Parts: sequence; C-alpha cells; structure tokens
Amino acid sequence: MLRLRTALKKRTRICTDSQDLHGFNLPKSAVSVGHTLSAAPCFSSPVVHGNTWRTVFFLLLAVLALAACSRADKTSNGSDFSLIGPTDFPAVLGGGFPVAQVEDNMPGSADVGQTAPNFAFVWEDGRGADLASLQGRPVIVNFWATWCGPCRAEMPELVAVHRSNSDLVVLEVNTQEQLDAIRPFAEEFDMTMPVLVDEAGAVRSLYGVRSMPTTVFIDADGVISARWAGLLTGDQLAQFVAQIQAN
Repeated sequence: MLRLRTALKKRTRICTDSQDLHGFNLPKSAVSVGHTLSAAPCFSSPVVHGNTWRTVFFLLLAVLALAACSRADKTSNGSDFSLIGPTDFPAVLGGGFPVAQVEDNMPGSADVGQTAPNFAFVWEDGRGADLASLQGRPVIVNFWATWCGPCRAEMPELVAVHRSNSDLVVLEVNTQEQLDAIRPFAEEFDMTMPVLVDEAGAVRSLYGVRSMPTTVFIDADGVISARWAGLLTGDQLAQFVAQIQAN
C-alpha cells in the first residue's frame, strides 16, 4: 500500500506489482499485444473499475483487427505488396513494367467456364495487384513475345482497345524475355497498359500457353469467357470484348 501511495504522488505510469482488479489478473510488468510488448496501463486512481478494463480490452481487439485487415490487403496473392487498383496503375510506358508472380502450387484451370487462375504483378516501389483483385472489371490477358510476328501484327489493336475502354483491364504478359528486349517493343507500339515481365514463364505455365500470341478473355466475375490462340483481327477482338463486357 505504501508503494502504491508513493507511486501516485510521483504520478508514475509504470506498474511494478501484479494486481487483481475486479477479476482481471494483470501480469507483473507488461502485457503482450501481437508481437509488441507494452507496459501494463496504470491509472491515477487507486480504484480501477472493471468497466474501464473492459473498454481497454475491446479497444485493443479493435486495433488488432484493423492491423489484420491491413496485412490482408498487402498479401492477397500470398505476396508482400501494397495492393492498388486499376485507377492507380502507372500510366507510363509499359505501365511501369511490373514483375509477374505466381504462388507455388497455385490451383485452378485455365479452361473456358472456369475461374481464371490467380497471379500477381508487382512494381519496384512495392505496390502491386493480382487478378483476383480485379474482379468487377472485365480483363484481357495477352501472352506475347518480341520475336513473334503475329504478336506484332495484333498489338496495335490491343493498344487501341486499352485506350478506348476505361472499364477494361488489359494485361500484356511477355513470356520469358528480359526487360532490355521488352522495352523497345513497348516503345514502338506506345504500350501504356501493364506489361508484365514473366521472365521465368510462370504465368505462361499456369495458363498452359503453348503458342503465341494467346489471349484470354475474363469477365467481371473472374470467369474465363473465351480463349484464342493465334492472331486476333480487329473485328474478332471487338466481338470478344463485347462478350466479356456484357456478362
């Protein structure tokens, strides 16, 4: 009791003795919140009501819940990145050339009528997105390479579709080439949509792409509506776009 009175006179905020306050057994010096240790709270009054401790307890739960939500936003594909939406994608050459990422043993089928297998793309500044986070918008995923003649022939049509459809997300997945080869191609066709650098061919394998170009059309529900292997004409592309926008 003498120790408590002395502490109150000095207005100290650190507890050194374990106390049983209205049924709450407090640790001797600290409590663990997540992975952070903090001094157990003390109050200037020697009488601490149970309602006060209940309020503190629920406030701590709320903080932990918010922290968990924040971590989930950054790891929607099992990767550590800060999730952004299409309106925040960099409107620069190659959309900033994000790097493609595929989670190990990612399940799913890339067949028509199935939910499109998820993959992520991450920028150098730590921001990123994944296919699952784009649900609510139709998406075109085009697999291509700089040495592919048909890829070169259809690219102007894909660029035009990207520019004329603000609700449509066009992802250009380059397969197994380095940025030094990709950049001049993107400059030639003024590609400002995200050009994914998939140097390991992980997304290509995930989607079972055997030849290029191959284009996958995904509706706003994240379901593959159509898949086309080979050169796309402007008319064919327009028909597929109308199909996924209507769903």
